[in-house]
Amino acid sequence: MKKRIIILGSVILFVVVAWSGAWLFAANFVRNQIDQLAFADGETMPQLTCGTLEVSGFPFRFDVTCINTSIVSGDLLVEVPTVRASAMIYRPTHLLAFAQGPAVLSDAFSGQRQEVSWKGLDASIRLEDWRIVRASVVGQEMAWTDKLFGDNLIARSSHVEGHLIDMPELHDPATGR
Repeated sequence: MKKRIIILGSVILFVVVAWSGAWLFAANFVRNQIDQLAFADGETMPQLTCGTLEVSGFPFRFDVTCINTSIVSGDLLVEVPTVRASAMIYRPTHLLAFAQGPAVLSDAFSGQRQEVSWKGLDASIRLEDWRIVRASVVGQEMAWTDKLFGDNLIARSSHVEGHLIDMPELHDPATGR
């Protein structure tokens, strides 16, 4: 009986250590992939930089938090205080994202400076067979303000929703579209 308990304990310990090692390896891979986005040129591929990047969620999910986020694409710079994305280990094709505002948009070419603020901004993306099955964005207390000459309110809404839903019946397998 004592030998069985030792074997069971050894198997459990092995599984826990193997799972922990696999999670740490995957978390390091995710961190490195996000860090690589900072080396993009901002022209052919957007450049993403995080003031602070955290990968957490052990043992059953990955939570990526990017504090002081900035995205550069061409002449456009978008700065967001905090962006967080989560994916469960058992459902890696479903990504949930949350952002704290306000986002500041700056155009280096025209000199425009705008701000988009919100009380809550959530997004959800589901993938299947390398296609987006559904993408949803929901915002609460949204406001879009032009900051070039003072604070000029462009638009305001208490609730904004946007959804992109795949229609697989319209796909043509012959052309791959």
